[in-house]
This record gives sequence, C-alpha cells and structure tokens, in this order.
Amino acid sequence: GVEIYGVSTDTHFTHKAWHDTWLIGYFADNELAWAAPGDDPKARYGLAYGTLRLTTDVPAKRAFLKQLRDKYRNQEGLSKAWGIDLQAWELMEDPGFEAPLPNPEHPEIERDYQYFQQVFAETYFKTIDDALQWHAPNHLLLGGRYAVSTPEAVKACARFCDVLSFNFYTLKPEDGYDFARLAELDKPVLVSEFQFGSRDRGPFWPGPLEVAREEDRGPAYGNFLKAAIAQPMIVGAHWFQYLDQPASGRLLDGENGHLGLVAITDVAYPGFVDAVRKSNQQALEQLRKGLDKPAP
Repeated sequence: GVEIYGVSTDTHFTHKAWHDTWLIGYFADNELAWAAPGDDPKARYGLAYGTLRLTTDVPAKRAFLKQLRDKYRNQEGLSKAWGIDLQAWELMEDPGFEAPLPNPEHPEIERDYQYFQQVFAETYFKTIDDALQWHAPNHLLLGGRYAVSTPEAVKACARFCDVLSFNFYTLKPEDGYDFARLAELDKPVLVSEFQFGSRDRGPFWPGPLEVAREEDRGPAYGNFLKAAIAQPMIVGAHWFQYLDQPASGRLLDGENGHLGLVAITDVAYPGFVDAVRKSNQQALEQLRKGLDKPAP
C-alpha cells in the first residue's frame, strides 16, 4: 500500500489528505534495494540474479522465466546465448538456481538482466501511479527516494513519476549521481535526504557523512545548498533530520547518529542552527532574484 509518512491509505486521515491543497504529493517508498552497493556485476544486477534464485511461486521469477522462454524458446538457445550447459528448462525453476554473471563473451546475459530489471521497475512505478491517478489525481508522485539505484529503476521512475527523488549523503548533489544522465530524463529532482555529522557532539555515530567537527557542519550545509540551487534540475532539498537519534540506537536498526538540529536533550545546536538559518535565508534571496529576472 501507499503511505503518507507512515499513514496507511485506508485511514480517514489519508482520505482527507487526498483533497488537501497543502499536500504536494506522495513518495513511492524509501531506499528500496534496487541493487546492492558496489560496482561488481552481482551487485549491479542483484535484482535479476536474485530473482532467478527464487522459487516459482514468486511472480517475478515466473515473469522472468517467461521473458527468457519467449526469447530463446528452449534450453539450447539459452545455453548458447549465456554460455552455459542447461540440460533442461525445468532446472531454472529450482530454488537456488545459479545464473551466470554478465561477461563480455556473452553480452546477451547483461541485455536480458537489464530488460528484466526495466520491466520490473516499470511495473512497480506504473502500479503506484495508476493507484494515485485513481485515488489522488490532484497530487504528485514524488519518486522512490533512491539510495542505491540502477539506471533501469531511475528511467522507469522518470516515466511514471512527476519527480525523481534521491537521498544524497555526499558533499554536494553532483557527487551522488550523474546529472548529465538525469538531464536526459527531463524530470525535476528532489534531494529527499542529506546530512552532515561529527563525532565531537551528540550520539556516538556521525551519520552517513562525517565532517571533522561540529563547527564544520554549518559550512558543509551551506555549500550543499548553494550547489543544489546552482543545479537547475533540483527543486528542493530535505535535511535529515530534525532530531539526533537516541544514543542507545533507534528500534529499526540501532542507528544512533548525530544528525539533528536538536540534541536528544531537546536543546538546539546553536551554532549549527544559526548557520542553517543564514544559508536558508541566502538561498531564498537568491531564488527571489532569479524569479525577478525577466523571461528571455
């Protein structure tokens, strides 16, 4: 089901939200594992590779096998294209089937994995888009809040969503993704998370992106915001998060990061808050100046 910040669509609150003029839109989800971290083929094509290891009661595996059978007809055709010796088609139905990894000698493996992942992603985003078009036609679909993604997933999101959203734990947005490739998709980009933390204050973990000292958080925030404003595709940036995580770790996964504007004692980090306020005011002023310019 679709959620609005954790509220299920079958609640009265959510039904009212469908007609709320202050509600911009909905995220499809958050940081789904479209791929594993890293550049090796098993990470890049983990969705396809992992699907073939599943049992045939999983719809994704049945769809993948049908895709391959429609293309190759039988095990001889697949064996030749993939460089394997598949004695019987039914062997691919077995749980734990070890599919070959893409390699230069057999380029069809990579093409087949890419096609499956493209269809998978398109089916996912189309399903959500269809539901929102029916239930919430006045609101936007704000993308999938990518952490690790694939080109197939991003392309599918651009086709069915109004906005592409990314969680960038980098010094500037361009360090998180190739914006030249994003420009080809012609969609606005939302930075749905960014953060800077340090070890000299707050809980024990500095968060995904560490700076040397508490005093460095403000300049890092300002530099990130300036870079975001300078990138024409970016329409917004969300800081993660308001409050530091508990020192003992959050229930979900034990994270205990120094992420916040406010400490776990409910006291603000004054230097950082002042720097954030100043950067935000400068950003708004810069945006106003841009709006005041006459159209070309």
